[in-house]
Amino acid sequence: MALPADLPRVEFIHFFTDVANEKICCDEALLTRIGEEGSEELHVIPARVEVRRPIRSKHACPACEEGVRIAPPVAKLLTKSNASSTLLAYVATGKYQNTLPLNRQAEIFFRLGVEIPRNTLACRMVETGARLAPAIGALASRTADGAGYSC
Repeated sequence: MALPADLPRVEFIHFFTDVANEKICCDEALLTRIGEEGSEELHVIPARVEVRRPIRSKHACPACEEGVRIAPPVAKLLTKSNASSTLLAYVATGKYQNTLPLNRQAEIFFRLGVEIPRNTLACRMVETGARLAPAIGALASRTADGAGYSC
């Protein structure tokens, strides 16, 4: 199978080890590197789950007690949820693009060490759809106007 040229390439150079004198020839001469030979294989990095902790710095005025300020919070798609936008996009893509039901996605997350009940995933998808409805409507109206967008 041909591997797409636009995929990133990661090279791992394998050297001889010093064990068992692999770099020594039959006449006891030390082998000299004269080049390399390579091949390619398609490698998949499976889903990985991590907890991100956005930390907001606080600053205070040393002269008074009134000047405490904290950096603004990072914008979130669902403000009162601990689900990141990447998690929401991952679940939505699984459900709507890859036809992967939410109960199976909940099982996958469980195997990755995170328990997210199916009903929580369902609620997050409803909330995400409601939050994105204005953007979806704008895209749909541009399509109707012949602006060249299609959903």
